[in-house]
Amino acid sequence: ISSPADDFPIGENNLNPIVSITAPANNATFTAPAGITITANASDADGSVSSVAFYNGTTLLGTDASAPYAFNWI
Repeated sequence: ISSPADDFPIGENNLNPIVSITAPANNATFTAPAGITITANASDADGSVSSVAFYNGTTLLGTDASAPYAFNWI
């Protein structure tokens, strides 16, 4: 038991980060073979963003740990 007692705030919620794809445009089409650069903005109102992960469905394509966040999908 700590003395004085630990103080753990009650009712505080951690907000989810906000991530948005900035390129390519929604519903863009490409002819294979095509290299595509995917870019994203990310922010966290009550924390920080350490990296952005890029997925194709459930398959991880790659991550970027520095803004501006991007992945070159070849």
